[in-house]
Amino acid sequence: MELKSKNKFSESRIGIASSIACQFNFNWQKTLHFAKQLNVSIIQLFLPPIALLKQYVNEIESEANNISELYFHLPKPKQAEEISDYYRQLKLRKPIDLIIQHEKFLDEKTLNYIEENKLPFGLENDQTNNINSYLERLDEFKNRNINLTAVIDVSRFYIQYHEGFSAKEIYNEIIKILNYCDKQSIPVVFHVIDHVDYEAERNSWTALFSGIIPWKKIFYYAYKHNISVKSIIFEYEDFHKTKVSVDRLRSWNGEELGKNWSNGVME
Repeated sequence: MELKSKNKFSESRIGIASSIACQFNFNWQKTLHFAKQLNVSIIQLFLPPIALLKQYVNEIESEANNISELYFHLPKPKQAEEISDYYRQLKLRKPIDLIIQHEKFLDEKTLNYIEENKLPFGLENDQTNNINSYLERLDEFKNRNINLTAVIDVSRFYIQYHEGFSAKEIYNEIIKILNYCDKQSIPVVFHVIDHVDYEAERNSWTALFSGIIPWKKIFYYAYKHNISVKSIIFEYEDFHKTKVSVDRLRSWNGEELGKNWSNGVME
């Protein structure tokens, strides 16, 4: 039997965030250097203070042709730095494929700017007191003219809700979100780390498939049910864990799913 994906859930969907260059002050050039070493071309860059943005943009302009998809992650909002200030300076030859913000930092002024300028927007889950809040927030967008992507930080669900919910209940909430996105034709970006306990301090982070997050189960569900996966972004803060994780995903996706990742077909 063949199962064709709406959006090829494949090796070409793998990307990295500028967190990989944490030891180099999240340097964008260093991030692109690591991307070349890993042979990935989807890049997520965390935006620096506005005063440094022009310098950062100029530094990566020559690399624009090596980027297949470019995401920018907004920082916590500050009174003096708004999305309009950032967007005016984000003038690259490569179009912006996604602007990401956490749900708890998203204010109406930012949302209105995104809507008015028809910017591709990624909403990332982040709410400590309501496990249903992310799905509720996604549902609020149905009647707004916003090009929406669900940015799902699976690890954060387990970190924020493990004290009040079982692992099975948290997993079921993630599946509910994936099913909702499928029904509403909302593409999904997975933000990926793994860790050995629910406290998830930096020293507990571990490479993909060696921690407590049921990534294989989640990836398999997304593929089996044709969820439109825009990308899988690794957010580790060092090159080694990122490389091991990318290699494991590339190896696992062909071996255990029994599918050809180059054409999006599951045998």
